[in-house]
Amino acid sequence: MGASTFIFVYTLTPLSTMALFTAAAMARVNPWHILPPFFCGRLITNGVMVYTGKYAAGNVSGLLHGQLSIKSVLT
Repeated sequence: MGASTFIFVYTLTPLSTMALFTAAAMARVNPWHILPPFFCGRLITNGVMVYTGKYAAGNVSGLLHGQLSIKSVLT
């Protein structure tokens, strides 16, 4: 697995990318080798977040009309 693949997969996870950039800076990696896979991974991740947020905001009324109860919160 190449470094670009690792960076791309890492940006798809909800982990902080601060460690990724800190390690790259300590290893003196050229930033142009990191930025394309990082940008592509974050583009996908942020798109998924926006889509799921839109879905959740559109269906919040279902939560308020009896689907959310003390029992469902505790379990």
